[in-house]
Amino acid sequence: MLRLAKSPSLAFPLMISQKMEAVVSGKKRIVNLDLSSRLLSEPLIPGLSDDVAKLCLALVPRSSLPSMGRICKKWRYVVQSKEFITVRRLAGMPEEWLYVLTMDAGGKESHWEVIDCLGHKLSSLPPMPGPVKTGFKVVVVDGKLLVIAGCAMISGSHVASSDVYQFDTCLNSWSRLADLKEARYDFACAEVNGLVYVVGGHGGDGESLSSSEVYDPETGVWTFIQSLRRRDGDVSLAASTGSSM
Repeated sequence: MLRLAKSPSLAFPLMISQKMEAVVSGKKRIVNLDLSSRLLSEPLIPGLSDDVAKLCLALVPRSSLPSMGRICKKWRYVVQSKEFITVRRLAGMPEEWLYVLTMDAGGKESHWEVIDCLGHKLSSLPPMPGPVKTGFKVVVVDGKLLVIAGCAMISGSHVASSDVYQFDTCLNSWSRLADLKEARYDFACAEVNGLVYVVGGHGGDGESLSSSEVYDPETGVWTFIQSLRRRDGDVSLAASTGSSM
């Protein structure tokens, strides 16, 4: 259910600042962004501590986050971060949206649409890079959509893909991530504890695959893991709340 924060009082940032201290002042992850030490030392909002400034930025409506990310590099860094999602949740501003992939009548073009939790269509996403594909998978990691692999029709032939694209839901933009080690489609896929697993599926010649891979968003690298005991193109994954699938 969509939770809307009531108009906050001036004391609101102070009311939850202690709760946020472990989040915004704890260990910092190394993020692959080109930020100089001078830029990192500059305040987010002059006159405010960065902890309080992050709480202020977290109260900005989600629809305005792409514009906020264009203000300066440091604001963009904050909006892209996993920490910012946590800050917004604790501030009562999760604003959960539903992303729906639709196809045209001829099945030749597709586009993503955004719907809020009240069922209102908000907008369409920028076109997804690459050719139209089937048999791909979509997972959500740290508030970002990952569209993984699939099968495309190229020059009249079905071609398995290893492409991986990421949509940043805060910045409203697509980027390309590292390719899978092995092209595949109609595979099983799940996110567990921040890692993305792909298992089985079909390869370039339509053959069943037994290989499995895992993606770590922290390093941006796909790694082969233990394969299935037998080749099986029809495999499913179910993620649990623990550490196993």
